[in-house]
Amino acid sequence: VEERGGLLVIGAQRYESSRVDRQLQGRCARQGDRGESVFIISLEDELLRLHADMSFLSKTIRKKYREGCPFSHPILERVIRRAQKKADGENYSIRKRMLQFDDVSNKQREIVYSLRSSILDEPCHLDRILEIFSDCASALAYSALPEDDSAIAPEDLQNLESELACALPACPASWKDFQGKGKAQIASAIFESLKSLYEKKRELDGAEASESLERFALLSSLDNFWQEHISWLEDLKEAIYLRSYAQKDPLNEYKIEAFRSFEEMVSGMKFDAAQKLFALSPTPESAESFGEISRREQAKRRAKIA
Repeated sequence: VEERGGLLVIGAQRYESSRVDRQLQGRCARQGDRGESVFIISLEDELLRLHADMSFLSKTIRKKYREGCPFSHPILERVIRRAQKKADGENYSIRKRMLQFDDVSNKQREIVYSLRSSILDEPCHLDRILEIFSDCASALAYSALPEDDSAIAPEDLQNLESELACALPACPASWKDFQGKGKAQIASAIFESLKSLYEKKRELDGAEASESLERFALLSSLDNFWQEHISWLEDLKEAIYLRSYAQKDPLNEYKIEAFRSFEEMVSGMKFDAAQKLFALSPTPESAESFGEISRREQAKRRAKIA
């Protein structure tokens, strides 16, 4: 190569980033070696078609260009550099925008991973589980009942019992237990019912087995709902730009939707974990014993309704 005049680098296009062009030029003459580079670009190249103002060259091209002959002019080089500068600016804006979108999911990821680490490190999860029961009870009571406590009717309490049977079928509470109470008192009654039943289950399963099952229930619920949430965020990121047609900022809309979805994910995870905590048992015998206790509690509830 040295005897033939050094390395010749032929560029078949000009890249959107001038840095890439300079890197290719640097390959032809390393460490002061001989060499040269030649770059060829079509006037119909995407760089020129999308980012360049060709009005400077139109007259020059018509005067000097002949079909089949290469066209070279100092103005062309300036047009290319301006197009590269414009493309660099647009790509920088795109990367900056994508980082702003990623910051939203990164903050949520930090929260979820911190929660997951604490579940793995804690030897006992009873306090966390009781907090989950309390949150589930409050969510059911405040979503199913009217805002004004004085406007709560028996039909509302029956609807609450139906929702409670779907969300937490193990709960033995009856709508008649809620009569004459406000939402806060009803939420407290649901919580006490869940707490009492779970304490009985924990006694049957044993402390060591209960801790293992609790860790499994919390982690599996968290992991499943987090995976679904991440997948949903990716789909949202692709579709949120349509909001710009309604004169809305896609980034702000993405933050709002992502926050709302994250709250729904946390709520769904809590209800799923609560269901698993009552459904899982270390042995068939303990499962059968707890089933018998649950059936007795359900019979008491039906007797109250009757």
